[in-house]
Amino acid sequence: MGMSTDGMLVYGFDLGSYEHGEGWKFKELDGDGEPVFPWYTTGEDFVEALERALLATVHGFDPDRETYPDSQSYYRAEKAAKERLGLEVVRYGHIEYSGWILAANTLTIHQSETRAINPHYLIYRPISSRWNNNLIHAVKDIGMSFENNWPSWLLTAETG
Repeated sequence: MGMSTDGMLVYGFDLGSYEHGEGWKFKELDGDGEPVFPWYTTGEDFVEALERALLATVHGFDPDRETYPDSQSYYRAEKAAKERLGLEVVRYGHIEYSGWILAANTLTIHQSETRAINPHYLIYRPISSRWNNNLIHAVKDIGMSFENNWPSWLLTAETG
């Protein structure tokens, strides 16, 4: 079975990668290019730590599983928190050498498909859907900053 490549138009912040390319694209790095955040311990999976940190900013969600009576209660609360957050961490690049985007919206197109995109969607949707607000507050709440602290449309691909 061969690998396929999907094109993606993603609205968010390009986080970069620890595996390839230019490395991480946020400012909070040590001299070796490793992330430095109070919610991250060197050596752990950065994306998992990031997702936990983001969910911890959602009012009313306690990320400590022990506070829930059972796993179903935890997963229901986690799902509701993800919906309120309105963001996700999206993988791009090759499955073995991935980069990551903190995304408010992802449009994916598979091989042999086309999709028309209204230019007004690209301009007005981030404002009307509060994507800018969600992204800017999220990175501020977890202590992350970029050279350009404004989200943008990112055209990329994913192979896997």
